[in-house]
Amino acid sequence: MTLEDLGQRFVEERVVTVRDVMTPVVHQVAATAPVAAAARIMVEHHIHRLVVTQDKEPVGIITSMDLLRVVAEQS
Repeated sequence: MTLEDLGQRFVEERVVTVRDVMTPVVHQVAATAPVAAAARIMVEHHIHRLVVTQDKEPVGIITSMDLLRVVAEQS
């Protein structure tokens, strides 16, 4: 039995819900915030994604890869 088989068996035998594996705290940043503010939040909280909000409603997600793309394009 492979490690993958064991993992699949664990999931099948145990009812695993999204709640069991999710990140419980949702970090967010306003759509109008500077990119540097998003980067600062990610670094401070050791996270790779932020929910982007406008008027307290989610409108997107910004990732660490998105921030790297901005840096790469400015070089």
